[in-house]
Amino acid sequence: YFCLSSMNSDPFYPIGILSLTWWAGMAFFGLYAVALARLSNAAEQRRIKIERILGYALATLYLGVHAHQIINGVWSTSVSLPGHLCSISFILAIIYLTTGSTKVLLPLTFWGITGGAHALITPASPIGSHPLYLVEFYVQHVSIVLIPLYALRSGAWLVPFRAWVRAFWGNQAILIPIFILNRFAGANYQFLLSPPAVNNPLIIGPWPWYLVGIDALALGHYWLIQKWLGKRE
Repeated sequence: YFCLSSMNSDPFYPIGILSLTWWAGMAFFGLYAVALARLSNAAEQRRIKIERILGYALATLYLGVHAHQIINGVWSTSVSLPGHLCSISFILAIIYLTTGSTKVLLPLTFWGITGGAHALITPASPIGSHPLYLVEFYVQHVSIVLIPLYALRSGAWLVPFRAWVRAFWGNQAILIPIFILNRFAGANYQFLLSPPAVNNPLIIGPWPWYLVGIDALALGHYWLIQKWLGKRE
């Protein structure tokens, strides 16, 4: 499901639209996009080398944020585990960049672009306002939007026919382990136990009815991505 940050957790920190942090994030998005567009046209050996460097840099940031949380006593099973689709997509992006495996690109394309775009439209850090966490928020969500687009532009793969259906059912398949994780961790990953406390008119009704709306919204987004980026029949 989308990376709509929940206001139910104490560390939640909304990023104000048109704030300095927001402008910095948008500038980063633009620079990142230009850099990846240029890289997509580079020679293959150079491109692969830079992909590996970028992948390990992203992995270092991801682990560094967790280490910072642990050292400062704010790491929590309720917000710090990779339970949301954006966190899972970020890990998939790191796997692609560090290994070159195109197997992760199908879920990354649909989950990453959808979740990352929604998170950037309504930006908020679920783990707090520390500058490192704000940097990680933008790096993570910009990466999961741009890296699958970069992979397509560089010719690494093509979105196959009906990939949107596979992405949707893959999304459904991980809900069972995420639900179990929520029960054991006292969390609400993918908002399976209660709706996200965000101002989104498309999140309607109490549990479990709002989940039907989220599923329908996800399916619609995946279909649009397929029409935009997928092979033509």
